[in-house]
Amino acid sequence: MIGEKAQTDMGWKGEGPWTFMRLREPHLTAEFDRQSLPKTCELGVKDRDGRAKKAYSVSLQPSPNPDDLSQDRCIVESWEFPGGGMWTFAGVFDGHAGHDTADHTVKCFPPFLKAQLGTTLSSNSSQTGDTKMISNLISDSIRTFDENLTKDLLDLFPGGEASIDKMSDEEIKAIINDGGRNAAIVSRCMRGTTLLIALIDPHYENLWVASLGDCVAILGNTGRINSELNVNYSVMSETHNGNQAIEADRVRLEHPGEEEAVLRNRVLGAIAVTRAIGDHLFKLPKLYTEKVFMNASSGFRIMTPLGLILPRLKTPPYLSNIPEVKHTALGNKTVASPLELDQRFLILCSDGLVDLYPQYDDWVRTVGTALSQNSDTNIASALLRFVLGGDDEELVSRMLTVEMCERWMDDTTIVILPL
Repeated sequence: MIGEKAQTDMGWKGEGPWTFMRLREPHLTAEFDRQSLPKTCELGVKDRDGRAKKAYSVSLQPSPNPDDLSQDRCIVESWEFPGGGMWTFAGVFDGHAGHDTADHTVKCFPPFLKAQLGTTLSSNSSQTGDTKMISNLISDSIRTFDENLTKDLLDLFPGGEASIDKMSDEEIKAIINDGGRNAAIVSRCMRGTTLLIALIDPHYENLWVASLGDCVAILGNTGRINSELNVNYSVMSETHNGNQAIEADRVRLEHPGEEEAVLRNRVLGAIAVTRAIGDHLFKLPKLYTEKVFMNASSGFRIMTPLGLILPRLKTPPYLSNIPEVKHTALGNKTVASPLELDQRFLILCSDGLVDLYPQYDDWVRTVGTALSQNSDTNIASALLRFVLGGDDEELVSRMLTVEMCERWMDDTTIVILPL
């Protein structure tokens, strides 16, 4: 790596110092691109000029520690249905406690939803169908997908809890630690992931966004009045974590009399999100943790000791698999303003972007400006570079190269769909 070594406190007064590599251009951008994995995807639909629409993505976790490899996953696909046109699907999945559930979800949920959508469209005369029907289909598909993880696990023990309770540890280990299918089923239930997906109909007239957890979706508009860039946006996702009073209150209401159902803004004092795929420690009776999960060779990867969690686990489930789904009509060219729009786009991201820079209006301004320049720039790269420090070479250098024993930023993934 070409640069000079320097030291930083990372902006944390009284901390450090830590060594980092001060990079100059063009080496800084080269390193940024190497780490952030920029991708541009051509979609199967055309814009108003007859060119293929594009989607842009980046994903960054700069820590070189193998244990800190990003657990974020993302995907963008075009789905063509006979008589149903070309639909656009995008998703961001923020895994936690391991990679297994995020890997399984990014691989298996898109085709699962696609199959459900195809069945619905084939029995409906409209290419889009009823918008409420599609919203319900998305919600039901997400819930069913998670319930299938549960079913796969329960099917390993046909006798249910009664049989598990009578089995020895060695008998259980012989079933779940087979190094193959059974082990994968158990691991997918021990890990978890958030889910944020977007679905757009063939004519880009309708947008659906569904969320479990704390990823963020922003529908942004930029337009000019007297050469001044005006910014409008609408938050299309809900934040499902213990910091949100409405979510914390919901969990408490579902578990009356359990003072530690939410503790220190975490479910059972252990997990930040209140809705997720997987995380069956928080969804099944504690016998499954004591007898099955604790015997799994893959092991737990959670910060809170099980000895503190299990006494609080009284009336599962504590985590929900019911998403919130929002629909908006894109045929209406405005979201929050009667501007003549220059650009309209959807930003999907993991919560790492919020941790780095929580000002949504600046996200939208940055993306709108990048799109208006009509260059070959990866628009998601432009946003990530902005939140890391933009043109400040020292800020960006230290975020990419600082030498710390622990990771200094959360996994950060961005997907941008120009509309």
